[in-house]
This record gives sequence, C-alpha cells and structure tokens, in this order.
Amino acid sequence: MANMNSIRDTMGHTVCRRCIAEKYGVDLQPSDCKYGLYPEPCDVCKEIHNIVKGLTGSGKRKLLFK
Repeated sequence: MANMNSIRDTMGHTVCRRCIAEKYGVDLQPSDCKYGLYPEPCDVCKEIHNIVKGLTGSGKRKLLFK
C-alpha cells in the first residue's frame, strides 16, 4: 500500500502529482491530492509544479493496492 510516507521515502519530500502517477501507474487527478501553498521544484522531474502534501480519500483509494 502506497501512502505519503512511503512515497516520500522512495521519491523525496517534494514530489509532483505527475511523477507519483507515473511511478505507481495510477490516474491521479488534481482533486485526488492536497497541495502546498506555492509551486516548488519536484525532486524527481526537477520541474516547478504544485507539490503534493497529502492525498484525499479518492487518492488514497487509487494507491491502496500499489
């Protein structure tokens, strides 16, 4: 089960929705994530994006068996 703690351990503390979706093979929508206040560089793709700080209920369900 992937959660934000395991995602941060494997991908870094500042990671964007697109990188999470690509790594875990899920279709994360913007409404599936909770974001930080300001865009930052993503640790994975190095581009400036809104950084995921948490997941909503639907985002947690999508990552439940990953």
